[in-house]
Amino acid sequence: MIMRRFVEVFNLAYTRFLDLQKAEAQAREGQIELALERARTRTIAMQKSDELREVISLIYNELNRLGIPVHLTLILIYNWKTKDMEWWSSGQGMEILPQSYKIPISREMENHPVVKRFFNAQKNHLEFDVYNLAGDIKKSWDDYIFNFSELNQIPDEVKNTMMSYESVILNDAFMRNGTLEISTIKPISKAESYILKRFANVVDLIFSRVKELRKAEAQAREAQIEAALERVRAKALAMHSSEDLALTIDLFFHELKNLNIKPIRCGVGIKHGDSRVVDVTVTSATMKGDEIKLTGKLSLAGHPILDKVYEALQLQTEHFPILRGEEINEYYLAMNPEIEFPNFSKDDIQYGYYFHYKEGGVFAWTEKELLEEEINI
Repeated sequence: MIMRRFVEVFNLAYTRFLDLQKAEAQAREGQIELALERARTRTIAMQKSDELREVISLIYNELNRLGIPVHLTLILIYNWKTKDMEWWSSGQGMEILPQSYKIPISREMENHPVVKRFFNAQKNHLEFDVYNLAGDIKKSWDDYIFNFSELNQIPDEVKNTMMSYESVILNDAFMRNGTLEISTIKPISKAESYILKRFANVVDLIFSRVKELRKAEAQAREAQIEAALERVRAKALAMHSSEDLALTIDLFFHELKNLNIKPIRCGVGIKHGDSRVVDVTVTSATMKGDEIKLTGKLSLAGHPILDKVYEALQLQTEHFPILRGEEINEYYLAMNPEIEFPNFSKDDIQYGYYFHYKEGGVFAWTEKELLEEEINI
């Protein structure tokens, strides 16, 4: 009789247990939906494509708030035409990185296990996969992304932290245009995998939003470039004497700066028949940020760079030289030994860009290597 009475108590306890389980599940679902809604809202509110860095940071924080032990949250955007992946990430010690990073997929890397996972997922319409990245495979992947992609630019402390782990578990939700990946040190549960899949639906929305924004940004950029070209064109047509060329080059210099190309100097050279001497008109920025305008004659001889420029002028080809450290001092001395140029250290680097037409050429030097889009400008 006593045992039967205890059964009634445990029956009541079980009913209460089921009620609590249901309430906890509802509360958990409410937490997940709220996290998803915050990610959706931030995605829709994006005004520039580079705000994706803030969205991925938000997703990282929301996943951690939901109790998923995330080491790194990563969005990869595929470009099948150019065979590269665009890396946006947020994680421990690097909640917001300043930009995305391109990972080119070389022919040698197409068969790497990490890369093959992405290709196979697309080919087989795979939605989710878990992979333990460890040992020599992890070392080879770390070596590639940190030495042969733009990820070599990330802060050393972040790079060293990522490389310090002997193994990480990659949990990937695959989509048509990319991947949402979280790396963890320990395996996540099925319930946590399900949450990641639900966040992938938000990331799919992100891909669409980024595509729209980039299209609008490209149109705005093209309009900006056309306006700059038109201003230089108008200035050139308005010249009344050959001396006005200096004013046109000065405008050219400022228009490049406005387009965020930031030249150290730029100018035009006009050749004299078959002579190696050219008339040069230059606008240059000084170390103090001032600007100086120079005109004069320059012999395209006496230094390997000048010889190569002359050769490119004769062949009507482009030429993109690079100078490092002491090479910069030697080049400036060869150009004009009478001018006292600043002394450059071994860490300094300058990039030259020469474009030729029949009567001469246009050139610019920068301290930052230009992207293909900037070279086209």
